[in-house]
Amino acid sequence: MGEIALADAALPASLDARAAHVLRETLVQVDGQIVIAGEAVEYLGGAAFQPLLAARKTCLAGARAFTIRNASPALQDQWRAMGGPDDVFETSTGAA
Repeated sequence: MGEIALADAALPASLDARAAHVLRETLVQVDGQIVIAGEAVEYLGGAAFQPLLAARKTCLAGARAFTIRNASPALQDQWRAMGGPDDVFETSTGAA
């Protein structure tokens, strides 16, 4: 039984309803850890927030990581405005 992980995938600039469908379909196939890059995100809509939050909940229940690396300020602000927890964000400590 192989574990399917999502590692180093990148979120698109606009996480609108159209992108949410693809995101949801991708996330439901993952039964391992999820690590995604969020530096390009300029817009996070509610339709995309829901599958991300659900994937986080599923990962936590299975003691697996759910991490958004290098989240853009817009993504962080919109995530928090929708009530998303800060524990998903990881930033690299490299040269600025």
